[in-house]
Formats: sequence, structure tokens, C-alpha cells
Amino acid sequence: IVLIKGASGSGKTTLLNIISNFMNPDKGTISIIENKNFLRTIHKNDIAYATQYPLLFDDDLAFNISLQPVEKINLEKLFKTSLSAGCFDYREYSNLTNKNNENLYKLVSSFLKKKVGRNGSKISGGQRKRISLARALYSNRKIILLDEPTAGLDKNFEKYILNTIKRESQKHIFIISTHIDKLDEFAKHIINL
Repeated sequence: IVLIKGASGSGKTTLLNIISNFMNPDKGTISIIENKNFLRTIHKNDIAYATQYPLLFDDDLAFNISLQPVEKINLEKLFKTSLSAGCFDYREYSNLTNKNNENLYKLVSSFLKKKVGRNGSKISGGQRKRISLARALYSNRKIILLDEPTAGLDKNFEKYILNTIKRESQKHIFIISTHIDKLDEFAKHIINL
């Protein structure tokens, strides 16, 4: 986990946009070190980027997370990433126990069929963020960029998403712009802008 911290307007999102190749830097380069001494540029297929305002399609959650037609979706992977990112109603989820996996499956499956509307008009800002995180996890990219992943989430979902990031950091490199201190103790590096 690498945190990028700073006040609003300090350039956190701009730095993420440069790392993801959405913007070109005024000077310098962004590279990956592979095999100890080999430098290479970052390719778009190295990175998944969960932005604050993700592009959403007038389709269901399943398509908006996987970006694939239904016949090509890996349903097990979709279910796991949707669950990890909190794509469900937390009040209903909190009433379920680990012993009741069938009801949990039904709950998440029903949410995956929900239509989001044109550019997410039928869902909340918090749901948009969770879809963006699920999309990044579903892509299974090595590097995942998160732009303020818990902004606007209630305390329950914030805690849930922070636990997901901690757990998934064993498999992915997370570069996160944030203003909160709750991930500081888990960060390998903190960049203050």
C-alpha cells in the first residue's frame, strides 16, 4: 500500500492520472522496476484505476463491474469481487451470518442484476465508488489505483472497504490518494504532497 496524501487541490488525483497514463507529466517518467534492475514504462494493462467518478453504462451492475457480456463473465470471480467491494445493501448484509451463504449469494446476485441507469443515475455515490473498486479488483491487475476510495461512505462501508484493501494488498499493489489516516499503519510508503 502506497498512500498519496495532501490537501484538496494538492495534485493527488493528477499524480494518479499521470501514473495511469491518462495524463503526460511535464517532465520525468513513471517506470516499473522488474527483475531487480530492468526499468520499463507502465502499460495500461498493468493498472486498474478506481476513480472517484467512474464511467458507468446504462446496464446492470454485473456488466459495469466486469465490462463483459454475460456469457463471458466469470461468475465466481464476479461474486467474490462484488462481495469484497461491498456491492450490496449493508443493512441486509449485516443481518446475515457466515453460516447463511445461500442467502448471501442471493443478496449479492440480486444486486448484480440491478440496473444502474444512464451514467449511474439510479444508484448512490457510494454505490458508484464500490462498483469502481469491484471493477478494479475484477480486472486482476497487479497495480490498483484508488482515488479517495472511502470518501462519502458511511462508517460501516468505510471500515468494510479498508479491510478489503488491507486483505487484497497481499495480491496487489495499491496506490491510494486519501486524506484519512486509517491506512497509515499498513502503508509501505506515504507520499505527502
